[in-house]
Amino acid sequence: SARFEERYENLLQELRAQNLLVIDLRSTLAKSGSFMVTDTHWSPQGAYRSALVISDYATENITSHSKFELSQGPIKEFEGDLIAFAETGMWRAFAGPVLETIQTFHIEPKASENADDLGLFDDVIIPVALVGTSFSAREDFYFADFLKVALQADLISYALEGLGPFEPMRRFLQDKSISQNPPQIVV
Repeated sequence: SARFEERYENLLQELRAQNLLVIDLRSTLAKSGSFMVTDTHWSPQGAYRSALVISDYATENITSHSKFELSQGPIKEFEGDLIAFAETGMWRAFAGPVLETIQTFHIEPKASENADDLGLFDDVIIPVALVGTSFSAREDFYFADFLKVALQADLISYALEGLGPFEPMRRFLQDKSISQNPPQIVV
């Protein structure tokens, strides 16, 4: 709605006024296939596109890189969270909704050139903190993995399912290790 768009624009302006990097993913997520049909969440394709856009802006702020490779796994059946609202029971085969399929992926860390430079008691630097909701937390959408690959950097995830955006941020801000080794970027 126009009112929602206005609220969203106001939020972006407020964040920019705080000198925070704001990445507006609306045009990226407006592309076909960015969301699951039977689910309220983005698809792996939408999550991947979003990770690439974020990396375009954030990679230069990361000084500690890791290597990750991504490969496709098998396609599996996927039953989205909207199915609960359209339960058709034994008539599902006739009335739908049709089961979706979803691509699976595997991420694999690769040895880094500077891996030998790290001493046994050195602090491990994890340059990225991911704070988010089920969009970031649900493994079916691979957002954390896509972000690792796109940024070529390790991350620690504070994303949680079912608790909204504020609880993950509260847990992130209360983590004592953050003050000792702050991430270089927070997504």
